[in-house]
Amino acid sequence: MKSQEKGEKLENQVYYHGIRNREDVISELEHKGDFIVRASMDCGFPKLVLNVRGSRGPWNLLLDVVDKKYCLRVERKKDSYPSFETVVQLIEYYKSHGLPHGPRLRHGVPRPEWLLRHQSLNYDEKIDLLGSGNFCSVYRGTLTRIGVCKQVAIKVCHPSDKETNRQEIHEATQSMLYEAKIMSKYWHENVIEFMGIACDHPPIRIVLEFCPGGSLEDHVKKDTDIPHIELVLYAFEAARGMRYLHSQRCIHRDLAARNCLISAQGIIKIADFGLSKVAEEFVQQEKALKQIPLRWMAPETIKKPPLYLVNSDVCHGVAPYAEEKDFKVIAKNIKIAKMPDFPTTTPEPIQKLVKEDIWVKEPERRILFDEIAVILYNYLEQHMDQFGDVKAMAVNKIKGVKRTSIMMGDKDTLLKEDERRYSMQPRSKTRRARSTSRSISDRDRRGGAKTRTCRGFTSRSDYNRPRRNSLKKIIKNHSVEKEKDTRSTGSKEASSDAKTDPQASGRKKMSKEEDELRNEDAESPAEKKCPS
Repeated sequence: MKSQEKGEKLENQVYYHGIRNREDVISELEHKGDFIVRASMDCGFPKLVLNVRGSRGPWNLLLDVVDKKYCLRVERKKDSYPSFETVVQLIEYYKSHGLPHGPRLRHGVPRPEWLLRHQSLNYDEKIDLLGSGNFCSVYRGTLTRIGVCKQVAIKVCHPSDKETNRQEIHEATQSMLYEAKIMSKYWHENVIEFMGIACDHPPIRIVLEFCPGGSLEDHVKKDTDIPHIELVLYAFEAARGMRYLHSQRCIHRDLAARNCLISAQGIIKIADFGLSKVAEEFVQQEKALKQIPLRWMAPETIKKPPLYLVNSDVCHGVAPYAEEKDFKVIAKNIKIAKMPDFPTTTPEPIQKLVKEDIWVKEPERRILFDEIAVILYNYLEQHMDQFGDVKAMAVNKIKGVKRTSIMMGDKDTLLKEDERRYSMQPRSKTRRARSTSRSISDRDRRGGAKTRTCRGFTSRSDYNRPRRNSLKKIIKNHSVEKEKDTRSTGSKEASSDAKTDPQASGRKKMSKEEDELRNEDAESPAEKKCPS
Protein backbone atom coordinates (compact mmCIF):
# COMPACT_ATOMS: atom_id res chain seq x y z
CA MET A 1 0.00 0.00 0.00
CA LYS A 2 1.22 3.49 -0.85
CA SER A 3 2.95 5.53 1.82
CA GLN A 4 1.00 8.53 3.12
CA GLU A 5 1.56 11.57 5.32
CA LYS A 6 1.57 10.75 9.02
CA GLY A 7 -1.63 12.70 9.68
CA GLU A 8 -3.45 10.91 6.87
CA LYS A 9 -1.94 7.47 7.26
CA LEU A 10 -4.67 4.89 6.73
CA GLU A 11 -3.48 2.66 9.57
CA ASN A 12 -4.09 5.51 12.04
CA GLN A 13 -7.79 5.76 11.13
CA VAL A 14 -10.35 4.14 13.44
CA TYR A 15 -12.36 2.88 10.46
CA TYR A 16 -9.44 0.87 9.03
CA HIS A 17 -9.79 -2.72 10.23
CA GLY A 18 -6.78 -4.25 8.50
CA ILE A 19 -6.92 -7.69 6.91
CA ARG A 20 -10.43 -9.00 7.59
CA ASN A 21 -12.90 -11.10 5.64
CA ARG A 22 -15.98 -9.58 4.04
CA GLU A 23 -18.44 -11.72 6.01
CA ASP A 24 -16.83 -10.66 9.31
CA VAL A 25 -17.26 -6.91 8.80
CA ILE A 26 -20.72 -6.94 7.19
CA SER A 27 -22.41 -7.65 10.54
CA GLU A 28 -20.79 -4.52 12.01
CA LEU A 29 -22.44 -2.23 9.43
CA GLU A 30 -25.76 -1.62 11.18
CA HIS A 31 -27.04 1.69 9.78
CA LYS A 32 -27.16 3.33 6.36
CA GLY A 33 -23.87 5.08 5.68
CA ASP A 34 -21.82 2.98 8.13
CA PHE A 35 -18.52 2.07 6.49
CA ILE A 36 -15.29 0.14 7.04
CA VAL A 37 -12.06 0.11 5.06
CA ARG A 38 -10.30 -3.25 5.11
CA ALA A 39 -7.65 -5.19 3.22
CA SER A 40 -8.39 -8.40 1.32
CA MET A 41 -5.73 -11.09 0.84
CA ASP A 42 -7.62 -13.15 -1.74
CA CYS A 43 -4.87 -12.65 -4.31
CA GLY A 44 -2.02 -13.33 -1.90
CA PHE A 45 -1.29 -9.62 -1.40
CA PRO A 46 -3.37 -6.86 0.25
CA LYS A 47 -6.03 -5.07 -1.83
CA LEU A 48 -8.05 -2.29 -0.21
CA VAL A 49 -11.84 -2.63 -0.03
CA LEU A 50 -14.53 -0.19 1.12
CA ASN A 51 -17.57 -1.83 2.74
CA VAL A 52 -20.61 0.39 3.32
CA ARG A 53 -24.22 -0.17 4.35
CA GLY A 54 -26.67 1.02 1.69
CA SER A 55 -30.45 1.34 1.84
CA ARG A 56 -30.88 -2.21 0.47
CA GLY A 57 -27.90 -3.94 2.00
CA PRO A 58 -24.10 -3.90 2.21
CA TRP A 59 -21.84 -2.81 -0.67
CA ASN A 60 -18.36 -4.11 -1.41
CA LEU A 61 -16.25 -1.58 -3.38
CA LEU A 62 -12.69 -2.22 -4.53
CA LEU A 63 -10.09 0.54 -4.41
CA ASP A 64 -7.63 0.79 -7.30
CA VAL A 65 -4.38 2.70 -7.71
CA VAL A 66 -4.09 4.50 -11.07
CA ASP A 67 -1.13 6.79 -11.74
CA LYS A 68 -0.24 6.61 -8.04
CA LYS A 69 -3.69 7.82 -7.00
CA TYR A 70 -6.57 6.01 -5.28
CA CYS A 71 -10.01 5.68 -6.83
CA LEU A 72 -13.08 3.44 -6.73
CA ARG A 73 -12.90 0.72 -9.35
CA VAL A 74 -16.53 1.25 -10.31
CA GLU A 75 -15.74 4.91 -11.15
CA ARG A 76 -13.09 3.88 -13.69
CA LYS A 77 -15.86 2.93 -16.13
CA LYS A 78 -16.41 6.65 -16.70
CA ASP A 79 -14.30 8.89 -18.94
CA SER A 80 -13.32 11.01 -15.95
CA TYR A 81 -13.45 10.10 -12.29
CA PRO A 82 -12.20 11.50 -8.95
CA SER A 83 -8.85 10.19 -7.69
CA PHE A 84 -6.86 11.05 -4.58
CA GLU A 85 -3.36 11.01 -3.13
CA THR A 86 -4.49 9.10 -0.03
CA VAL A 87 -7.33 6.81 1.01
CA VAL A 88 -8.23 9.28 3.77
CA GLN A 89 -8.85 11.98 1.15
CA LEU A 90 -11.02 9.55 -0.84
CA ILE A 91 -13.13 8.81 2.24
CA GLU A 92 -13.58 12.51 3.04
CA TYR A 93 -14.69 13.20 -0.54
CA TYR A 94 -17.42 10.54 -0.49
CA LYS A 95 -18.60 11.78 2.90
CA SER A 96 -19.53 15.03 1.17
CA HIS A 97 -20.54 13.89 -2.32
CA GLY A 98 -21.88 10.40 -1.78
CA LEU A 99 -21.07 7.21 -3.64
CA PRO A 100 -22.08 6.85 -7.30
CA HIS A 101 -25.77 5.85 -7.28
CA GLY A 102 -25.48 5.28 -3.55
CA PRO A 103 -25.41 6.81 -0.06
CA ARG A 104 -22.92 9.17 1.48
CA LEU A 105 -20.35 7.78 3.89
CA ARG A 106 -21.56 8.84 7.33
CA HIS A 107 -20.02 6.88 10.18
CA GLY A 108 -16.73 5.00 10.17
CA VAL A 109 -17.21 1.92 12.37
CA PRO A 110 -14.40 1.89 14.98
CA ARG A 111 -12.17 -1.16 15.03
CA PRO A 112 -12.70 -3.62 17.92
CA GLU A 113 -10.31 -3.45 20.88
CA TRP A 114 -8.83 -6.83 19.97
CA LEU A 115 -7.52 -5.44 16.67
CA LEU A 116 -4.00 -4.42 17.73
CA ARG A 117 -1.42 -2.17 16.11
CA HIS A 118 1.79 -3.82 14.90
CA GLN A 119 3.90 -1.19 16.67
CA SER A 120 2.48 -2.30 20.04
CA LEU A 121 4.26 -5.67 19.70
CA ASN A 122 7.95 -6.34 20.29
CA TYR A 123 9.98 -9.55 19.94
CA ASP A 124 13.28 -10.84 18.55
CA GLU A 125 12.95 -13.48 15.83
CA LYS A 126 16.32 -15.03 16.73
CA ILE A 127 16.24 -15.35 20.51
CA ASP A 128 12.50 -15.37 21.31
CA LEU A 129 11.39 -18.32 19.14
CA LEU A 130 9.22 -20.80 21.08
CA GLY A 131 8.23 -23.08 18.19
CA SER A 132 7.45 -23.11 14.48
CA GLY A 133 5.35 -24.92 11.88
CA ASN A 134 4.99 -24.90 8.11
CA PHE A 135 3.83 -21.29 7.77
CA CYS A 136 3.63 -20.01 11.35
CA SER A 137 6.04 -19.43 14.21
CA VAL A 138 5.42 -18.60 17.87
CA TYR A 139 7.59 -16.10 19.73
CA ARG A 140 7.80 -14.83 23.28
CA GLY A 141 7.37 -11.06 23.20
CA THR A 142 5.71 -8.07 24.80
CA LEU A 143 2.47 -6.19 24.20
CA THR A 144 2.31 -2.52 25.18
CA ARG A 145 -1.16 -1.08 25.65
CA ILE A 146 -2.13 2.16 27.44
CA GLY A 147 1.42 2.42 28.76
CA VAL A 148 1.38 -1.10 30.27
CA CYS A 149 3.85 -3.70 28.99
CA LYS A 150 2.87 -7.37 29.30
CA GLN A 151 4.68 -10.58 28.35
CA VAL A 152 2.75 -12.51 25.70
CA ALA A 153 3.06 -15.24 23.07
CA ILE A 154 2.96 -14.00 19.47
CA LYS A 155 1.92 -16.33 16.65
CA VAL A 156 3.20 -15.03 13.31
CA CYS A 157 2.09 -16.05 9.82
CA HIS A 158 5.07 -15.66 7.51
CA PRO A 159 4.47 -14.25 4.01
CA SER A 160 6.07 -15.84 0.96
CA ASP A 161 7.02 -14.46 -2.44
CA LYS A 162 7.03 -17.87 -4.09
CA GLU A 163 4.12 -18.52 -6.44
CA THR A 164 3.97 -22.19 -5.37
CA ASN A 165 3.34 -21.22 -1.74
CA ARG A 166 0.83 -18.44 -2.41
CA GLN A 167 -2.24 -20.63 -1.95
CA GLU A 168 -0.83 -22.23 1.20
CA ILE A 169 -0.02 -18.83 2.66
CA HIS A 170 -3.54 -17.62 1.83
CA GLU A 171 -5.04 -20.65 3.61
CA ALA A 172 -2.78 -20.11 6.63
CA THR A 173 -3.83 -16.45 6.76
CA GLN A 174 -7.53 -17.34 6.58
CA SER A 175 -7.01 -19.95 9.29
CA MET A 176 -5.42 -17.39 11.61
CA LEU A 177 -8.20 -14.87 10.97
CA TYR A 178 -10.83 -17.51 11.75
CA GLU A 179 -8.92 -18.62 14.85
CA ALA A 180 -8.83 -15.03 16.10
CA LYS A 181 -12.53 -14.60 15.35
CA ILE A 182 -13.38 -17.67 17.45
CA MET A 183 -11.05 -16.89 20.36
CA SER A 184 -12.21 -13.27 20.65
CA LYS A 185 -15.55 -14.55 22.00
CA TYR A 186 -14.22 -16.73 24.84
CA TRP A 187 -12.91 -16.21 28.35
CA HIS A 188 -12.38 -18.93 30.92
CA GLU A 189 -9.74 -19.82 33.50
CA ASN A 190 -8.93 -23.04 31.63
CA VAL A 191 -8.86 -21.59 28.10
CA ILE A 192 -5.83 -19.66 26.88
CA GLU A 193 -6.51 -15.92 26.93
CA PHE A 194 -6.75 -14.16 23.57
CA MET A 195 -5.16 -10.70 23.69
CA GLY A 196 -5.84 -9.68 20.09
CA ILE A 197 -4.60 -9.82 16.51
CA ALA A 198 -2.40 -7.39 14.59
CA CYS A 199 -3.62 -7.52 10.99
CA ASP A 200 -3.14 -4.01 9.61
CA HIS A 201 -0.68 -5.48 7.10
CA PRO A 202 1.23 -8.76 6.58
CA PRO A 203 2.54 -10.62 8.44
CA ILE A 204 -0.50 -11.25 10.64
CA ARG A 205 0.22 -11.75 14.34
CA ILE A 206 -2.09 -13.39 16.90
CA VAL A 207 -1.32 -12.36 20.48
CA LEU A 208 -2.04 -14.87 23.24
CA GLU A 209 -1.42 -15.34 26.94
CA PHE A 210 2.15 -16.53 27.54
CA CYS A 211 2.30 -19.94 29.24
CA PRO A 212 5.85 -20.51 30.56
CA GLY A 213 5.10 -24.11 31.52
CA GLY A 214 4.91 -25.20 27.88
CA SER A 215 2.68 -28.04 26.74
CA LEU A 216 1.24 -30.73 28.99
CA GLU A 217 2.69 -33.33 26.61
CA ASP A 218 6.26 -32.11 27.16
CA HIS A 219 5.69 -31.89 30.91
CA VAL A 220 4.53 -35.49 31.35
CA LYS A 221 7.35 -36.75 29.12
CA LYS A 222 10.07 -34.89 31.01
CA ASP A 223 8.79 -35.67 34.50
CA THR A 224 7.99 -39.38 34.70
CA ASP A 225 7.36 -39.25 38.47
CA ILE A 226 4.23 -37.08 38.45
CA PRO A 227 1.76 -38.46 41.04
CA HIS A 228 -1.37 -39.96 39.51
CA ILE A 229 -3.61 -37.71 41.56
CA GLU A 230 -1.94 -34.68 39.96
CA LEU A 231 -2.49 -36.17 36.50
CA VAL A 232 -6.18 -36.46 37.34
CA LEU A 233 -6.12 -32.79 38.35
CA TYR A 234 -4.71 -31.92 34.92
CA ALA A 235 -7.51 -33.91 33.29
CA PHE A 236 -10.13 -32.16 35.43
CA GLU A 237 -8.92 -28.69 34.45
CA ALA A 238 -8.81 -29.65 30.77
CA ALA A 239 -12.34 -31.07 31.05
CA ARG A 240 -13.50 -27.86 32.68
CA GLY A 241 -12.08 -25.82 29.81
CA MET A 242 -13.75 -28.07 27.23
CA ARG A 243 -16.98 -27.93 29.22
CA TYR A 244 -16.98 -24.16 28.79
CA LEU A 245 -16.09 -24.29 25.07
CA HIS A 246 -18.94 -26.70 24.39
CA SER A 247 -21.30 -24.41 26.30
CA GLN A 248 -20.28 -21.74 23.78
CA ARG A 249 -21.00 -24.16 20.88
CA CYS A 250 -17.30 -24.54 20.04
CA ILE A 251 -16.12 -27.94 18.77
CA HIS A 252 -12.32 -28.01 19.21
CA ARG A 253 -11.55 -31.03 16.96
CA ASP A 254 -7.87 -31.17 17.99
CA LEU A 255 -7.86 -31.71 21.75
CA ALA A 256 -4.58 -33.34 22.75
CA ALA A 257 -1.94 -33.03 25.47
CA ARG A 258 0.22 -31.00 23.07
CA ASN A 259 -2.58 -28.41 22.85
CA CYS A 260 -2.98 -28.09 26.62
CA LEU A 261 -0.60 -25.46 28.00
CA ILE A 262 0.57 -24.76 31.57
CA SER A 263 0.17 -21.16 32.68
CA ALA A 264 2.38 -19.18 35.05
CA GLN A 265 -0.06 -20.13 37.83
CA GLY A 266 0.30 -23.84 36.98
CA ILE A 267 -3.21 -24.08 35.51
CA ILE A 268 -4.05 -26.16 32.43
CA LYS A 269 -5.22 -24.04 29.48
CA ILE A 270 -6.88 -25.32 26.29
CA ALA A 271 -5.08 -23.84 23.26
CA ASP A 272 -4.70 -24.05 19.46
CA PHE A 273 -8.08 -23.35 17.87
CA GLY A 274 -6.82 -23.79 14.31
CA LEU A 275 -9.22 -26.67 13.60
CA SER A 276 -12.08 -25.45 15.79
CA LYS A 277 -15.58 -24.82 14.50
CA VAL A 278 -18.60 -23.03 15.88
CA ALA A 279 -21.53 -25.43 15.77
CA GLU A 280 -23.87 -22.99 13.98
CA GLU A 281 -21.29 -22.46 11.23
CA PHE A 282 -20.33 -26.11 10.99
CA VAL A 283 -21.36 -28.16 7.98
CA GLN A 284 -20.34 -31.60 6.81
CA GLN A 285 -16.62 -31.66 6.12
CA GLU A 286 -16.41 -32.43 2.41
CA LYS A 287 -12.73 -31.56 2.00
CA ALA A 288 -10.24 -33.74 3.82
CA LEU A 289 -8.12 -31.93 6.38
CA LYS A 290 -4.54 -31.63 5.18
CA GLN A 291 -3.04 -32.28 8.60
CA ILE A 292 -5.65 -34.51 10.17
CA PRO A 293 -4.78 -35.64 13.75
CA LEU A 294 -5.86 -39.22 13.02
CA ARG A 295 -4.74 -40.80 16.29
CA TRP A 296 -7.02 -38.47 18.23
CA MET A 297 -10.10 -38.72 15.99
CA ALA A 298 -13.43 -40.14 17.12
CA PRO A 299 -14.89 -43.06 15.07
CA GLU A 300 -17.71 -40.97 13.55
CA THR A 301 -15.29 -38.28 12.31
CA ILE A 302 -13.26 -40.56 10.02
CA LYS A 303 -16.24 -42.00 8.17
CA LYS A 304 -17.73 -40.70 4.90
CA PRO A 305 -19.38 -38.31 5.35
CA PRO A 306 -17.78 -37.32 8.67
CA LEU A 307 -20.03 -36.32 11.57
CA TYR A 308 -18.75 -33.84 14.16
CA LEU A 309 -20.53 -33.56 17.50
CA VAL A 310 -19.44 -32.25 20.89
CA ASN A 311 -19.13 -35.94 21.80
CA SER A 312 -16.31 -36.19 19.26
CA ASP A 313 -14.04 -33.97 21.37
CA VAL A 314 -14.42 -36.40 24.27
CA CYS A 315 -12.46 -39.06 22.35
CA HIS A 316 -9.38 -36.85 22.07
CA GLY A 317 -6.45 -37.01 24.48
CA VAL A 318 -3.06 -38.73 24.77
CA ALA A 319 -1.93 -40.32 21.50
CA PRO A 320 -3.05 -43.96 21.22
CA TYR A 321 -1.17 -46.48 19.06
CA ALA A 322 2.09 -44.63 19.66
CA GLU A 323 4.09 -47.55 18.24
CA GLU A 324 1.86 -48.12 15.20
CA LYS A 325 3.06 -46.46 11.97
CA ASP A 326 0.41 -47.72 9.54
CA PHE A 327 -2.38 -45.13 9.48
CA LYS A 328 -4.79 -47.56 7.81
CA VAL A 329 -4.45 -49.91 10.77
CA ILE A 330 -4.99 -47.02 13.19
CA ALA A 331 -8.11 -45.85 11.33
CA LYS A 332 -9.53 -49.38 11.23
CA ASN A 333 -9.05 -49.84 14.98
CA ILE A 334 -10.61 -46.46 15.77
CA LYS A 335 -13.68 -47.19 13.63
CA ILE A 336 -14.41 -50.34 15.63
CA ALA A 337 -13.39 -48.70 18.94
CA LYS A 338 -10.53 -51.14 19.47
CA MET A 339 -8.27 -49.12 21.73
CA PRO A 340 -4.94 -50.01 23.40
CA ASP A 341 -4.65 -51.13 27.01
CA PHE A 342 -4.06 -48.67 29.82
CA PRO A 343 -0.84 -48.68 31.87
CA THR A 344 -1.28 -50.88 34.93
CA THR A 345 -0.58 -47.92 37.22
CA THR A 346 -3.68 -46.02 36.02
CA PRO A 347 -6.33 -45.82 38.79
CA GLU A 348 -9.15 -48.29 38.23
CA PRO A 349 -11.99 -45.70 38.30
CA ILE A 350 -10.24 -43.70 35.58
CA GLN A 351 -9.77 -46.79 33.41
CA LYS A 352 -13.43 -47.67 33.84
CA LEU A 353 -14.54 -44.14 32.93
CA VAL A 354 -12.53 -44.11 29.71
CA LYS A 355 -13.28 -47.67 28.58
CA GLU A 356 -17.01 -47.69 29.33
CA ASP A 357 -18.05 -44.09 28.69
CA ILE A 358 -15.45 -42.46 26.42
CA TRP A 359 -13.84 -45.04 24.14
CA VAL A 360 -17.14 -46.21 22.71
CA LYS A 361 -18.08 -46.42 19.05
CA GLU A 362 -21.55 -44.89 19.24
CA PRO A 363 -21.36 -41.15 20.02
CA GLU A 364 -24.82 -41.18 21.62
CA ARG A 365 -23.42 -43.51 24.32
CA ARG A 366 -20.41 -41.26 24.95
CA ILE A 367 -20.66 -38.96 27.95
CA LEU A 368 -20.03 -35.22 27.67
CA PHE A 369 -17.52 -33.00 29.40
CA ASP A 370 -20.05 -31.65 31.89
CA GLU A 371 -20.34 -35.18 33.31
CA ILE A 372 -16.62 -35.91 32.99
CA ALA A 373 -15.74 -32.79 34.99
CA VAL A 374 -18.07 -33.81 37.83
CA ILE A 375 -16.73 -37.39 37.90
CA LEU A 376 -13.11 -36.21 38.00
CA TYR A 377 -13.85 -33.63 40.69
CA ASN A 378 -15.51 -36.26 42.88
CA TYR A 379 -12.46 -38.51 42.45
CA LEU A 380 -10.14 -35.65 43.45
CA GLU A 381 -12.32 -34.84 46.46
CA GLN A 382 -12.17 -38.44 47.66
CA HIS A 383 -8.37 -38.68 47.28
CA MET A 384 -7.33 -35.17 48.37
CA ASP A 385 -5.04 -36.63 51.05
CA GLN A 386 -2.72 -37.95 48.30
CA PHE A 387 -1.62 -34.44 47.29
CA GLY A 388 0.49 -33.37 50.23
CA ASP A 389 2.06 -29.90 50.16
CA VAL A 390 1.18 -27.71 47.19
CA LYS A 391 4.84 -26.66 46.89
CA ALA A 392 5.75 -30.27 46.12
CA MET A 393 3.48 -30.45 43.06
CA ALA A 394 5.21 -31.37 39.81
CA VAL A 395 4.12 -28.16 38.05
CA ASN A 396 6.03 -26.11 40.61
CA LYS A 397 9.26 -27.70 39.38
CA ILE A 398 8.81 -25.96 36.02
CA LYS A 399 10.75 -22.73 35.60
CA GLY A 400 8.48 -19.69 35.62
CA VAL A 401 5.51 -21.59 37.11
CA LYS A 402 4.18 -21.13 40.64
CA ARG A 403 0.96 -22.79 41.73
CA THR A 404 -0.25 -21.61 45.13
CA SER A 405 -3.33 -23.79 45.60
CA ILE A 406 -4.22 -27.38 44.76
CA MET A 407 -7.84 -26.61 43.88
CA MET A 408 -8.47 -23.17 42.40
CA GLY A 409 -11.74 -22.68 44.25
CA ASP A 410 -14.44 -24.64 46.05
CA LYS A 411 -16.98 -27.00 44.47
CA ASP A 412 -19.52 -24.25 43.79
CA THR A 413 -16.91 -22.15 42.02
CA LEU A 414 -15.45 -24.98 39.94
CA LEU A 415 -18.70 -26.69 38.94
CA LYS A 416 -21.95 -24.87 39.69
CA GLU A 417 -20.53 -21.38 39.20
CA ASP A 418 -19.71 -22.16 35.57
CA GLU A 419 -23.36 -22.93 34.93
CA ARG A 420 -24.49 -19.57 36.29
CA ARG A 421 -21.74 -17.51 34.66
CA TYR A 422 -21.96 -18.97 31.20
CA SER A 423 -25.65 -19.84 30.98
CA MET A 424 -27.04 -18.66 27.64
CA GLN A 425 -30.70 -19.65 27.89
CA PRO A 426 -33.14 -21.27 30.37
CA ARG A 427 -33.19 -25.02 30.76
CA SER A 428 -35.27 -26.59 28.01
CA LYS A 429 -38.14 -28.87 28.97
CA THR A 430 -38.44 -30.50 25.55
CA ARG A 431 -36.92 -33.70 24.32
CA ARG A 432 -35.84 -32.04 21.14
CA ALA A 433 -32.10 -31.81 20.68
CA ARG A 434 -30.73 -28.33 20.15
CA SER A 435 -29.78 -26.97 16.76
CA THR A 436 -26.25 -27.33 15.39
CA SER A 437 -26.55 -27.45 11.61
CA ARG A 438 -29.13 -28.22 8.99
CA SER A 439 -26.94 -30.87 7.44
CA ILE A 440 -27.76 -33.34 10.22
CA SER A 441 -31.45 -32.55 10.76
CA ASP A 442 -34.21 -35.13 10.62
CA ARG A 443 -38.00 -34.89 10.52
CA ASP A 444 -40.06 -37.21 12.67
CA ARG A 445 -43.54 -37.56 11.10
CA ARG A 446 -45.32 -39.19 13.99
CA GLY A 447 -48.01 -36.51 13.92
CA GLY A 448 -49.14 -37.06 10.34
CA ALA A 449 -49.14 -33.70 8.59
CA LYS A 450 -47.51 -32.11 11.61
CA THR A 451 -43.76 -32.50 11.89
CA ARG A 452 -41.23 -32.26 14.68
CA THR A 453 -37.67 -31.26 13.82
CA CYS A 454 -34.96 -33.14 15.68
CA ARG A 455 -31.57 -31.52 15.19
CA GLY A 456 -27.98 -32.09 16.24
CA PHE A 457 -27.20 -31.50 19.91
CA THR A 458 -24.81 -28.82 21.08
CA SER A 459 -23.69 -28.97 24.70
CA ARG A 460 -24.70 -25.85 26.59
CA SER A 461 -23.81 -24.43 29.97
CA ASP A 462 -27.16 -25.48 31.43
CA TYR A 463 -26.06 -29.09 30.76
CA ASN A 464 -29.48 -30.35 29.74
CA ARG A 465 -28.54 -33.34 27.56
CA PRO A 466 -31.03 -34.70 25.05
CA ARG A 467 -32.47 -38.17 25.35
CA ARG A 468 -30.29 -40.95 23.96
CA ASN A 469 -32.85 -41.75 21.26
CA SER A 470 -32.55 -38.18 19.95
CA LEU A 471 -28.84 -38.60 19.31
CA LYS A 472 -29.46 -42.02 17.78
CA LYS A 473 -31.94 -40.50 15.34
CA ILE A 474 -29.46 -37.76 14.38
CA ILE A 475 -26.63 -40.20 13.70
CA LYS A 476 -28.82 -42.80 11.99
CA ASN A 477 -30.20 -40.28 9.53
CA HIS A 478 -26.92 -38.46 8.93
CA SER A 479 -26.11 -40.56 5.87
CA VAL A 480 -29.73 -40.34 4.65
CA GLU A 481 -29.56 -36.54 4.68
CA LYS A 482 -26.27 -36.72 2.79
CA GLU A 483 -27.84 -38.83 0.03
CA LYS A 484 -30.77 -36.44 -0.29
CA ASP A 485 -28.44 -33.47 -0.62
CA THR A 486 -26.40 -35.07 -3.40
CA ARG A 487 -29.51 -35.90 -5.48
CA SER A 488 -30.58 -32.29 -5.87
CA THR A 489 -29.29 -30.63 -9.03
CA GLY A 490 -27.89 -27.16 -9.42
CA SER A 491 -30.88 -25.98 -11.44
CA LYS A 492 -33.35 -27.15 -8.81
CA GLU A 493 -31.41 -25.38 -6.10
CA ALA A 494 -31.36 -22.19 -8.12
CA SER A 495 -35.09 -22.28 -8.78
CA SER A 496 -35.77 -23.12 -5.15
CA ASP A 497 -33.70 -20.17 -3.97
CA ALA A 498 -35.60 -17.83 -6.29
CA LYS A 499 -38.92 -18.99 -4.86
CA THR A 500 -37.96 -18.91 -1.20
CA ASP A 501 -35.75 -15.83 -1.11
CA PRO A 502 -37.91 -12.68 -1.14
CA GLN A 503 -34.83 -10.54 -1.72
CA ALA A 504 -34.03 -12.34 -4.98
CA SER A 505 -36.96 -10.77 -6.83
CA GLY A 506 -36.31 -7.43 -5.19
CA ARG A 507 -32.77 -7.36 -6.47
CA LYS A 508 -34.01 -7.71 -10.07
CA LYS A 509 -35.80 -4.38 -9.74
CA MET A 510 -32.63 -2.53 -8.81
CA SER A 511 -30.94 -0.28 -11.31
CA LYS A 512 -28.08 -1.71 -13.34
CA GLU A 513 -25.59 0.69 -11.77
CA GLU A 514 -26.59 -0.09 -8.19
CA ASP A 515 -26.54 -3.81 -8.90
CA GLU A 516 -22.98 -3.53 -10.16
CA LEU A 517 -21.98 -1.60 -7.05
CA ARG A 518 -23.51 -4.04 -4.60
CA ASN A 519 -22.14 -7.11 -6.29
CA GLU A 520 -18.64 -5.83 -6.97
CA ASP A 521 -16.46 -8.37 -5.23
CA ALA A 522 -12.76 -9.00 -4.76
CA GLU A 523 -13.41 -12.66 -5.45
CA SER A 524 -14.87 -12.22 -8.93
CA PRO A 525 -13.48 -14.51 -11.67
CA ALA A 526 -11.51 -11.67 -13.16
CA GLU A 527 -9.80 -11.02 -9.84
CA LYS A 528 -8.97 -14.62 -9.01
CA LYS A 529 -6.20 -14.68 -11.63
CA CYS A 530 -3.82 -12.55 -9.63
CA PRO A 531 -0.56 -11.30 -11.11
CA SER A 532 2.54 -12.95 -9.77
